[in-house]
Amino acid sequence: MSPRIACICNHTFLPRLIHPNSIVLDIGANHGDFAHTMIQQYQCRVIAAEPVENLCRRIPLHPLLNLFPVALGGQNRSISMNVFAERCASLLGSVGPAEKLTLQPVQMITLTELRRRVHAERVDILKLDIEGAEIDVFNATSDEELQSIMQITVEFHDFLYPELRTAVHQIRDRMRRIGFWELPFSLDHSNVLFINRQTGVNQIQFAYLRTIVKYREGVFRRLGLRDRETGVFTRVPRRICNARDILRSKVIQLKVSRMCNLEDHHESSSVDDRKVSYF
Repeated sequence: MSPRIACICNHTFLPRLIHPNSIVLDIGANHGDFAHTMIQQYQCRVIAAEPVENLCRRIPLHPLLNLFPVALGGQNRSISMNVFAERCASLLGSVGPAEKLTLQPVQMITLTELRRRVHAERVDILKLDIEGAEIDVFNATSDEELQSIMQITVEFHDFLYPELRTAVHQIRDRMRRIGFWELPFSLDHSNVLFINRQTGVNQIQFAYLRTIVKYREGVFRRLGLRDRETGVFTRVPRRICNARDILRSKVIQLKVSRMCNLEDHHESSSVDDRKVSYF
């Protein structure tokens, strides 16, 4: 069976690996859209972490959602988070002197500590969208612990912090080395999926995902056929509909013209002269 993908909030994953007994870690929950969509579509348990106070308290509660007001990073300690006025909060600094920010004290914990608190021995999806702190999360997590996660969908932020590019490449190399397939669904590393080979995804399926599925999705997004954030198909753009209708009309005209020409030729020839095939 050819594997298919799903995309929620610009995070791509394999939906066939998700079931009601799955555990999903949503790190950087923001408004809770990813967490609640996962619960709605798959009825699975979601453990979410969102350190920004104003965001965390507005995330709707749900029996399948465990929400923690913490940041994930490389250590277990208190830290100040930069809450920016025009973009998402980050443990990293500003990218320009004009950025307005306020400092919020938060509790930072490691991925290991979060999993210990919720007794998550196996994780089916780890979603990471934490504005550059994903580097420290990966670096502080052992190979063995990463290998107990079936898929990781991550937004790297080297497009925002160019100094992270070397670290991002090192993490990608490490993940491939310890048994993950890597599927980048964006040119700037903002949508990268790592699939654990323990899931049973073989090399042929991986090649199918990395070529046909990846580029098909790119075409869908560029043509406006799929929403970038939600992954949901939108209405077919009018220019596509018009092009389709024109092409269909041209094909019909060509067929009619060919049949008329064949009829004329048939009438001018004797019946026994040749056998005419209509297409």
